[in-house]
Amino acid sequence: MRARNGAAGRPHFGPMPSLEREIADFDADVLRRSQTRLVLAEYWAPWCAAGRRLHPALEHVAARFHGRVELVSVNIEMHAQLREVQQVHGLPLVKAYYRGLALGELGGVVPERDIVAWVDGLFEAAREAGLPPPPAPGGP
Repeated sequence: MRARNGAAGRPHFGPMPSLEREIADFDADVLRRSQTRLVLAEYWAPWCAAGRRLHPALEHVAARFHGRVELVSVNIEMHAQLREVQQVHGLPLVKAYYRGLALGELGGVVPERDIVAWVDGLFEAAREAGLPPPPAPGGP
């Protein structure tokens, strides 16, 4: 499938991250949501083939954690101001936010098992830092 991205005029091939998860407002969609769960912000662009390869693994990982992890998409062409503010220097990039804090980042295409290990490590680091854990499945 080939489509054009009107904003950049670059060709786009293949599926893109779901627009249902595309943020409208960073504070509301990432920082506020991170008060009750770990939010993985997937920084991507329609022309980035590596981001399209990484996206399905991120979706599987978010589903695996049953509501304790939420995946949101940040198209840096739609939200160019966030590129500098959030220090996005390469794509794809995933940043983890919890309780309004950026806990870590993961760059490039990474196997799903490594993403799971990274998320497990983030939960452990948050615990060691004294942050309350996200609610168990079925919680808020």
